[in-house]
Amino acid sequence: MSHRTRRQIAVIASVGTLLPMLVLAQPVGEVAGVVRPPNAVAEVDVPATGEGASVPIPEPPKSLTYNLPFSLSDCYTLLSLARDALNETKSGVTNWDRASIDGLLETVSAYLRERDTMHSSLVEYRWEVLATRSVKSGLPQSDMIDLDPGSRGSRINALSFQVEDGDVVLHKLDVYDDENTLVGPFKREVTLRHSLPRRYVFHLYLPTDVQQIAMSTSQARPAAGEKPRVVVLAGRTDEPEHGKAAIHYIWRAQLALAEDNMNGAERRLERAQTEILAYRRFLKFRD
Repeated sequence: MSHRTRRQIAVIASVGTLLPMLVLAQPVGEVAGVVRPPNAVAEVDVPATGEGASVPIPEPPKSLTYNLPFSLSDCYTLLSLARDALNETKSGVTNWDRASIDGLLETVSAYLRERDTMHSSLVEYRWEVLATRSVKSGLPQSDMIDLDPGSRGSRINALSFQVEDGDVVLHKLDVYDDENTLVGPFKREVTLRHSLPRRYVFHLYLPTDVQQIAMSTSQARPAAGEKPRVVVLAGRTDEPEHGKAAIHYIWRAQLALAEDNMNGAERRLERAQTEILAYRRFLKFRD
């Protein structure tokens, strides 16, 4: 055997000894790429019990990839994709990432909100004053407005606010229906300007029988001797609001998804698709 051959054998033996040590020294995330898949372990004639047993590495959930919607038809298609992902996750066929499903739904909702704003039906609304509240200081104060769901609180599509004698900060607005279910959790803080002619509108997305409105307000710039007042109005319309209804059902699907209720989420997405089809017919679009 030549000196060169002996040298090659020595190098190969050294690498064969170091390779397992190098692999074991890597982080687990990197080792996953070089470890043989579990089904290859069966080729080794070693019992799959005891300390030397192979532990299968679970596959991470798959993320959804999709293009942004540019039409109502795209929205319908993306909701079909989300429903398929929910059914596959529920049946165990594929483990889809819940966050990516929720992101898809939020993307569709954002498009629907933009489209619905372009075709506003506010000119068709009738407004009724529900309550007037004085805002006493710069500290947040809570108010509860109780309504009869069968009369003054019946079938409200939106709530609106007007302010007088100074700007007011609306810190929180919660709306409860006739079953005491929270239907309008508006958490974004808004400054209501007394000098602007327009109202501030908060849509409930479906005609709702309201029994209670909870809100928190404060003076934006307290002034001596002045106590701003907030006027709360209820808006109603007989015009169909298919876009808002679709947004509502997608929101309810997201709530069901957060509670791991796959069946409930899938059913609500089906309702949202029905509203999208009706919305297209109402607008006479074929996009």
